Formats: sequence, structure tokens, C-alpha cells
Amino acid sequence: MPSHKDGRVYRIAGIPSAINGKAAVRGFLADFFDSDEARITIRSLGIHPQKPDFLVAIVGFSPTPTECSSGSFWRLEKTTHVGERSIIAHLEIDTEFLGFTPLNLPLDDDQCDKIDCIAVSGLSSHPFGSWKHRGGQFMWLVDDTDGFPLNVRVLLYGYDSTLFGSKSFQDIEHMGQRLATQIAGIRPLAGSSPSHVPRPLVFIAHSLGGLVVKEAVYQMANDDAADAQTIFGLVLFGVPHFGLLVEPWLDIIGGQPNRTLIEDLSSNSRVLRKLDSRWPDSVSHTQIPMNRSHEDLPKFSGQFDSDYLVLKPFLEEIWVKAVQVVQARLDAINSKPQEMATESVGLIQLWPYKEMGETVKTEIEYAFRSLFPFLPFIQLHH
Repeated sequence: MPSHKDGRVYRIAGIPSAINGKAAVRGFLADFFDSDEARITIRSLGIHPQKPDFLVAIVGFSPTPTECSSGSFWRLEKTTHVGERSIIAHLEIDTEFLGFTPLNLPLDDDQCDKIDCIAVSGLSSHPFGSWKHRGGQFMWLVDDTDGFPLNVRVLLYGYDSTLFGSKSFQDIEHMGQRLATQIAGIRPLAGSSPSHVPRPLVFIAHSLGGLVVKEAVYQMANDDAADAQTIFGLVLFGVPHFGLLVEPWLDIIGGQPNRTLIEDLSSNSRVLRKLDSRWPDSVSHTQIPMNRSHEDLPKFSGQFDSDYLVLKPFLEEIWVKAVQVVQARLDAINSKPQEMATESVGLIQLWPYKEMGETVKTEIEYAFRSLFPFLPFIQLHH
């Protein structure tokens, strides 16, 4: 895999969807930036979730184009070529990856049973870098060639999780509400057309991201119950359900706008107790411990990483079962709307072997049993 010297990656939106494949996109960008194709690495390529006429690429440059040498967001316009046609391309480039970033090109087939998989990173993390091997290039959500079937649309979700120097006033509730709202904006409404096929939804989350997902699921259950019924699985890496030791952070951040968020992560947090109380504990589960640090839980060295090979069969089971189970669930609800199916909720947990500092032990994952009658959880812990 080609590397880029500083390891920095750029999200480029606005690439015309008529450009077919990574090689063609690399050529298009080389033309746009007057660069050599060999200096451009296309890490991922996907269809914009709200503007399907455009592609979104995650790109590495070596060296960085002059236009992107400073700052974190650029809006560029240039006359370039797509095939034999000359066009004016409008590209938006950033390094923060806020909102959704598509990672792949799923099958464009209306008859295909499609699944959405949304990955949410943790506190003080980057939406792409969180899942990339430390010191290496392997990013399993992108680089495992058979990890995600062609019917699975994989999306990163980025939000402002900056710890030091943050200017964000958002708390867990606001973050979860925003995620739920943005999910509604990229998925077809139930009953929007006679041919509408429910699309199962799977979450992968690390650390704070898991709390944001839990809040989002709660919001979806209240605001869009039909879509909430399609939630099939959660893969959670080291989520601090019952809090963390936050006092050292509070001493450092002082009166930053995000102080409320950090206080809400404490072990005696009213917010976490409230969030946990919304999830009944009638759940079957499996725990998968990992001998690695909290930060490295979602980072694997390659396709043959032993910890990744432990996780992968559970992911494969999700992809195999999701469509059938969700459809059966919805059929049962539609035929007997006052009754809910009673299949057990499945939970697989993965955590680090050793708890970090005074982190409160979190062994049990919870699911809305009344809404999600077979919701496999995979949680990694150290």
C-alpha cells in the first residue's frame, strides 16, 4: 500500500460520479492538482450519502498540494476533464471528517439486500485515524478486502470530540440527537415507495462514540420508531457505560466549553445513569477480552491480526443474518402491531484485559428489548 509522508488524510467531496473507480479518480485528482498520479493514494471511495451524483474520496498526498498546505478546509474550483469532456469541478476538501464519510461503493442494485454500517469514533479522536493501526497504514474498515460484503454500505461518522482546546458546547444528549437526525437524512423513509425495502442498521463504536450511539438509538426509538426497528447490531469497543476518572482532565481543561461533557463522563454522572436506565438488562451476551490498551482496541495491524480474526466471525454472522431477521421482525410487527417478538437479545462484548486507572467496570450491554428483539452486541474490552 503506498504511503504518504505525513500520514495525513484528506476528505474530498464533489468528485463527479461519472468517474468510475479508484484509478480514474486518481487520474482526475492528478489533473486537478497538476500532480503525478504516483503521488496520490486513494484510501477509500464512496457515493455521497445525500448527493448521489458525487463521490467522496479519502486521499493521501506526497507531497501535500500547495492549495492544502495550511488550514483544515478548502473549497477549490478548476476546469478539468472527465473523459473527453471539459468540466468545472467544485471540490470541498477537509481533514476533520465531520458528519458522514462513505468508505466504499456498495452494489448499485435495487434488488440487493442492503445494510448500513456506521462507525463512530471516541473522545479526542479522528473519525478515520481511530480505526487505523498506530504507526501503520492498515485501516480495517477500508483495507480488509473481504471484511464487508458488497451489500454493506460503510460510513464513518465524525463529530467534535476534541478534548483540549475544544470550543464545543455539545453534551452526550446533543451529540446523540444530532447523530439520530443525520441518520434520518441518509436513509429512505419507511413506506416512501411501494418498493421500499427496510435496510438493517449496524453500529460500530469506540469509547465515547458508544455513548453517543446509545443516545442516538434512544432518540430514534422515540422519533422514528419504524427506522429504529431496523437496528440489528452494535459492535462496541471499550465504552465507559458507568464512567471514567475525569478529574485529571478537568484540572487541565479548566473552563473550556466542553467541561460539561467531560463532567458527564464521570463515574457518578447523572447523565450516564439516566442513559443506562433507558436500556433494560434482559440480554444474553458474550465477552471477548483483548490484551491491548483502550486507545488501541479498535486498531488492528492487518487482515491476519489475531484479535481481528477473533472479531471477524461475529461481524460475518451479522452480515448473514441482518436482512432476514429485520424483515421477519417487521413482518411480525405489521401482522400483530400490539405484540412484539420475544427472541433473546444477543450481546458479544470485547474489552481490554486490564481496566485503565479508575475506570468503572462495564460488563453488561443493554438493548431496548421491546424494540429490538434480536440485537447482537459485540463489545471489545481490555
